[in-house]
Amino acid sequence: MMKTDPRQFEIWWVPFAFPDKPSKAKNRPSVILQWDDGTRIALVTKVTGNTWRDEPGYVVLRDWQDAGLSKPSAVRCSQLLRLPSNLFLDDGPTGRLSAYDAGSVAWAINELYPGLLA
Repeated sequence: MMKTDPRQFEIWWVPFAFPDKPSKAKNRPSVILQWDDGTRIALVTKVTGNTWRDEPGYVVLRDWQDAGLSKPSAVRCSQLLRLPSNLFLDDGPTGRLSAYDAGSVAWAINELYPGLLA
């Protein structure tokens, strides 16, 4: 059970289902983009250790260690998911994106989904 509500650009661990096997999931870090206090649902995007992809919305994190991540990581801004609070795996965030990385993620999200973070 969460002891604190997620805040934008915090990193929380959540289960992500595999696209080809929805019944199977992998626990991974995610970046909170939005949090709704009323529904207790978060809009998140996936964090991955694969930092080599070249696809729209792929943001390699400069300050991954400061964000509490254990290895170089990237945010896949094209992969958004709405999750209820009961699926969050920890009672608090692992960390928070630096101002630089948060700005890069916000820019990528707004390029892919104009007005989403307005």
